[in-house]
Amino acid sequence: MQESTSSITAEQAENNFRRWWAAMEASHTMLMAGLRDRVGPDGDVQQAYRDWQAVRRAEKLKAYERAAKRFHALQSQMSLPEEAS
Repeated sequence: MQESTSSITAEQAENNFRRWWAAMEASHTMLMAGLRDRVGPDGDVQQAYRDWQAVRRAEKLKAYERAAKRFHALQSQMSLPEEAS
């Protein structure tokens, strides 16, 4: 396998990190603003966040379970031995 010869400088890495951080902060700010709008000025935005996160985790878990089922179906079609757990 050929090694990649492209690399970035420390300054480029720092700039990339700063852009990523700004995007994450903006995303969080928009999420919290949306939750605040949903619960109203007197609502519990922290509880709304916990509820949103619980739904998000459940959706991710379902997606992982679907991926595992597809993987095992393909594995059985290919007659590959399963890895020991």
